Amino acid sequence: MRTPLIRTAAGLGVCAAALAPAGALAGAASADTGRQPLAIEQTLFTGDPWPVSYQTYSVSTAAPGTARVTVDRQCNSFNRGLCLHYTRGGSIFWLNTADGRTGRAAIADGADPGSSTLIRTGRGAVLFTITSGGAPTTLVPAGGVATVG
Repeated sequence: MRTPLIRTAAGLGVCAAALAPAGALAGAASADTGRQPLAIEQTLFTGDPWPVSYQTYSVSTAAPGTARVTVDRQCNSFNRGLCLHYTRGGSIFWLNTADGRTGRAAIADGADPGSSTLIRTGRGAVLFTITSGGAPTTLVPAGGVATVG
């Protein structure tokens, strides 16, 4: 006989299995942004208008030693064509692996898709981790390494 706790754990296992491709993409992202932006994906528990969503961030070189982090729309994780006209924002943590510098930046909750922020990271390989900026809980943070020229 299954107890409510076991049923809940089994349900979460199914949910995690459905989200595994998004998490695999977020954890494995790595690219040279000198030519093409690095796209990294974040998965959120949102509750409204649907329980789980994702949003994509792109990282590119804006100027020498400066990264541009741009947020795209928030979309349904199970029906990727169903998207909102606003974003959930994000808290951006970065580490320049070449010189050890670190910092934080943010994109405001409710920002329009395409909103971005400029971050003076210095040149080299920079590790980015992005968690939710507003109320939703981050299920899979966005993360990846970009080369800032």
